[in-house]
Amino acid sequence: MKIKTRYLISTAAVLFITYLLSFTNIFKSSNKKAFKTALLNPKYKNEVNSIELSQGNSQIFLEKNSDFWTVKTAQNDFSAPADSKRIENFIEQLSTIINVYKISDKIDKNNALGFKKSDSFYIKCNYKDTFSEYFFGAQDFSKNFRYFMTGKTTAVFQTANQFESFLTASERYWTEPEIISKTITKNISISDIQRIIINDFQNTRILTPESKNFKDYAADLLNLRHGGIYKTEMANIPVLRITLGLGNKDEITIEVYNSSQDNYHVSVRYPKINYQADYIISQWTFLKLYQK
Repeated sequence: MKIKTRYLISTAAVLFITYLLSFTNIFKSSNKKAFKTALLNPKYKNEVNSIELSQGNSQIFLEKNSDFWTVKTAQNDFSAPADSKRIENFIEQLSTIINVYKISDKIDKNNALGFKKSDSFYIKCNYKDTFSEYFFGAQDFSKNFRYFMTGKTTAVFQTANQFESFLTASERYWTEPEIISKTITKNISISDIQRIIINDFQNTRILTPESKNFKDYAADLLNLRHGGIYKTEMANIPVLRITLGLGNKDEITIEVYNSSQDNYHVSVRYPKINYQADYIISQWTFLKLYQK
């Protein structure tokens, strides 16, 4: 019985030591000397004009178009206003001084740190006549740090998870959520709208600020959200056209097309800057646009 007890105690001790050793990566990270740097030189943060994001087969481009950002693909099969605030936060994070730990002078032959092309997340920032590249690999065992490399050296580094929320090539994540872009329209408000023309190609209604339901309808137009980018073949005949006349003599045109039983295709045009974005909207959103 004593022998069995000693055996159990010895086994428990071995397991406990093994458990502690499993946290080696944490201990190593905390014992490594950190140096402070920014991935993007802060003096260039206002010069960034395009960003490429890719992982595996997913790839998108964030491009600055005058004073607003757009989301595109390499095939140019869609373009939509990007969430400019999110991009600004991303660039700010890239240019913020952070603690960085050097792991090795070059990547391991086995590439066990998540730097295989199919696994790593690639970022390319273009500014002026040059660019910066970053490759993000796997998280370490603790899930508190992520490995990364730059395009300027073969060295492997590690830093905390401050970039996690930006490591996605999802077009939905980077696209501005509202049907009418707040960025392009400079945060348009109800008071900026002077007239709304609603045409279902059978009847035409005109709403002005004096109309009874003008404010409620205008508020819906400015706050309604789309359900994602519309990429398939464009329809020719709209079922609804809404034209917003603004106080600065500019216009915004919204045209809705039948797409399927469950959703519609909406095209939003900004004639003054010759720009168009196409989205998917639900039947509920269509009825909010069509409301009488």
